[in-house]
Amino acid sequence: MKRVLTMMQRTLAADELSDFYDTARHRRAYFEAAGCRYWVFEQSATPGAFIEFAEAPDADTLAAALRAQAGDPFDGPIYSEVETH
Repeated sequence: MKRVLTMMQRTLAADELSDFYDTARHRRAYFEAAGCRYWVFEQSATPGAFIEFAEAPDADTLAAALRAQAGDPFDGPIYSEVETH
């Protein structure tokens, strides 16, 4: 099964982290309800530097979830998984 994902990178100041963690919790719940998965990773060497991923089983599901979200948009390009033979 091919999957698709989008990602977004951001670096935040320490005083922005609490709001970001709240946003990330809401995003996770939102994307899961939309049939997608959502992850956040923080760069070990640079606290406050994050990369976020949203993944879905197909482009239509992910595109619909991205269009319907409210608030702080999460909208990078959609990448499709490729087979590596």
